Amino acid sequence: MLTQQQRDTFRLALASLNCYSVEKVEDLDIDDMLTDEQVVETRDTVEDFFAANGRKLNRKGERPEVPYEQNQTLLGIVFQWDNIQARKGAQRGTLYVMDFGDARAAYFTGEA
Repeated sequence: MLTQQQRDTFRLALASLNCYSVEKVEDLDIDDMLTDEQVVETRDTVEDFFAANGRKLNRKGERPEVPYEQNQTLLGIVFQWDNIQARKGAQRGTLYVMDFGDARAAYFTGEA
């Protein structure tokens, strides 16, 4: 189960991912961001997400050593998949996943 600290870490990591100019964690603000209900816990592994959503290839059709979906933030690695559709006919969105070892925190901007 995700702890409150892990949920807060995930929110701050997303803020870090979206605020390129911030250089210190202390400068990030989680007010007016995601609520606890929007942060979903999943037992699926990052490898499961890659299996379901694929992995971007470079222009030569090769897999880069570090996946494009992997983003280093001030608080750790956040994986990001764009243009994902949860089910047929649903609005597409971006899926964010952060691994905490025993569980993963996820947030989806599209229609579930």
